[in-house]
Amino acid sequence: MTIDQLNVLIDKNNDLIKLIDAISGAKIKIYSLYISNETVGGVVRLIVNKPDLAIRVLKEANLVVSRTTVLALVVPDSMETLSKMLVTLNKCNVETEYLYSFVHSTSEDDVVVLVVRTNDIKSLIKACRCYCVDVLSATEIYKY
Repeated sequence: MTIDQLNVLIDKNNDLIKLIDAISGAKIKIYSLYISNETVGGVVRLIVNKPDLAIRVLKEANLVVSRTTVLALVVPDSMETLSKMLVTLNKCNVETEYLYSFVHSTSEDDVVVLVVRTNDIKSLIKACRCYCVDVLSATEIYKY
C-alpha cells in the first residue's frame, strides 16, 4: 500500500536540468513532481515507476537523493470526508508532515491523488479504511 517517493536536493536550476535529463535518459516515467524551495536550495519530490533505477541514475548525475515512504490516497468526492479523516488522525496524534496532489489517469477516469507523508502510516491506512478512502498501491499507479 505504500509508495516510494524520491527526494532530491537541488540548489540551482542546473540541478533540476540534471535531474530531468537523468530521469528521461533512463526512460523512467514521472507520475508526480513537487518542488519546494528553501532559502538554501530546495527539494524535488518525485514518484516514478522505477525508483531503484532512478536512484542509481540520479546518484550517477551527482545529485543527492533519498527514498521516503508515502501513501497515495484517492481524494473522495467530498472534501468533508477528507477533513473528518484528518481530524481523526489529529486526535490520534498522527502528524501529517506534508501532502500534495496530482491527477492520475486510470482506464476508467481521472482521479485526484493526495500524496501524504505521515509519522504513522499504519494509523493513516486504518483511518482511510474507516472513511472509505482508497489507498493506491505502487502497482496501481505504475500501470498507467
